[in-house]
Amino acid sequence: MLSQTNTALEKANEQMQEFYSVNEQRALYIAAREAESDRVSQLSASRREGIQQGIQQGIQQGMQQGIQQGMQQGMQQGMQQGLQQGREEGLSQGQYQAKCQTAKILKQMSMSIPQIAQATGLSEQEIQNLG
Repeated sequence: MLSQTNTALEKANEQMQEFYSVNEQRALYIAAREAESDRVSQLSASRREGIQQGIQQGIQQGMQQGIQQGMQQGMQQGMQQGLQQGREEGLSQGQYQAKCQTAKILKQMSMSIPQIAQATGLSEQEIQNLG
């Protein structure tokens, strides 16, 4: 055997034999090995827990930022749509008022209601209600 020819290996082999033959030393070694194993397990579990907590915090922050950005975009789009609708409604009302004003003038000029309806696009009932 190689250990028989090399004195350094022989000494190491003797120390190992002595170590394993003494119950107290073997028990201390096993206890130390188990303690180190427990420490490594705890570190690993703590690391996994920390990673999980980091992921959860990241998700929450991401969701909050996403909600805020979504709200901002939604508000901008809503405001743009509201302005556009307001413009369209205002334009429509203005056109209607202009038609009514024209119809009043034509009515004062004694033009017939069917002719006024044809000229303005208002219904005969609307023209009669103008007063």
